[in-house]
Amino acid sequence: MTLFIQGLAIPLDTKNVNGWGIPAAETDNVINSLKNSTLRICPGEAHACDFTGDPNGRIGRSVDAWLEKDGIHAKYEVTDSVAARKLKENTWDDLKWSTFADSKINPLSNDGWAGGVTVKSMTLVKNPAWSQAHYQVAASEDEGTTPLRLFSDFQLIASQEQNEGENITIELETKIKDLEEKLAASEKSLTEKETALSAAVSETAGITEKLTEIQASVTEITASKETLEKDLETKTALIASLEKEKAGSVPMTELKTIIAAAIEEHDQQLKTVNARDEAFKMFASAREALGLETKQEEFTTLSAADLSKLADDLGTVKLTASQIRYPANPSNSSGFTVGRPKSDGTWEA
Repeated sequence: MTLFIQGLAIPLDTKNVNGWGIPAAETDNVINSLKNSTLRICPGEAHACDFTGDPNGRIGRSVDAWLEKDGIHAKYEVTDSVAARKLKENTWDDLKWSTFADSKINPLSNDGWAGGVTVKSMTLVKNPAWSQAHYQVAASEDEGTTPLRLFSDFQLIASQEQNEGENITIELETKIKDLEEKLAASEKSLTEKETALSAAVSETAGITEKLTEIQASVTEITASKETLEKDLETKTALIASLEKEKAGSVPMTELKTIIAAAIEEHDQQLKTVNARDEAFKMFASAREALGLETKQEEFTTLSAADLSKLADDLGTVKLTASQIRYPANPSNSSGFTVGRPKSDGTWEA
């Protein structure tokens, strides 16, 4: 059978009749150290076994510590069978329990408030002569930790274990029922959360698919925009070119005059070329009649009129079987003759 004792360990934000106390800011320190503390009993002077660290004084271990309205409470399991029997049989009905703790800050030098509190043990002691639930501070202000003492009542809790064949108590049945209800509520909450998570995942997948479609549309629109911008740039350049050409264009009446003049000039050039070609043919024929070869490249500087005159002059030349006759007075001729003059004034063929 297991016996538990519990009760107020340390009140908070309350100064005792000696003018000091422990602030609520120390809650975490107190609770954490209580959970790691031990349950002791000192047969002689209060806390004598705490100071000496006598292992024989240990009769239990911490089970839990928590905060309530009147301060911090603690619960211990009595593991020593002799101590458990004496407590259960009220042999030790004159005992209180006392908090054995240290404070890094001496409350006597800190406006009555302790700081850096570490609980080492809860110790069962004889009921002190002063009022219960009062603190006692060691009369020392030396550097280091300061011992603190609090005496208060504790209560016994019936065993929560059962021997084989014993019936489960109503209290235990109630607790089991409460736990089952809490478990069912937790399972229901978990199921709801799993359903919500599944729906969220499904919704996220749909959003992802939509996002992919939107991104594809954006890419397509961006490409179309770039194509349109290029087309617009090309057309803008074309319009600018047309505007430039329009600005430098010639009126239609003037353009017709220019075209007519160009056609007339072309026709005249063609006429001139044709006339020279005809004159050259006549010139070449006249020379051929005289047995002379004519190369066109040798007469490129002669105009049509020059070639016609030479052809006429060559046409007056008469050839016989015995001799060639020249004009009687070559010096009076304005054209060309065939042969060369001699020193006596005659011509030699």
